[in-house]
Amino acid sequence: MRYMVERLRMLMAWRRHADLIATAVRRVLPGAEVYVVGGATEERLTAVSDIDILVVTETAPRTAMKRAEIIARNREEMKRLGIQNSYLYEIHLVGQAEAQEIPRKVWKYENNIEAGSSIH
Repeated sequence: MRYMVERLRMLMAWRRHADLIATAVRRVLPGAEVYVVGGATEERLTAVSDIDILVVTETAPRTAMKRAEIIARNREEMKRLGIQNSYLYEIHLVGQAEAQEIPRKVWKYENNIEAGSSIH
């Protein structure tokens, strides 16, 4: 029970990590757009949730292996920037064309996270 309470506390603090996540992503993928989507932006977090990060690049790799490699590099960069609980963040990497195919109802996101900006 204590673990679940602690996990929920960490999830609720996602805004503190938003700038660092955007910085980490852009170090690996310069020019990427970074959004927080889903339950976090709708304040529907539970202890079993994760924070969905949508990363939109001009073109994303086609193979799952290449995407996984980029996501792994993003996680390494997040850890270098001090985010030790990167497992709480689910990174979804898509290209511009794929992003246009995502149903608009899913696009309940904060504005594109600019490095150095705050999220409200």
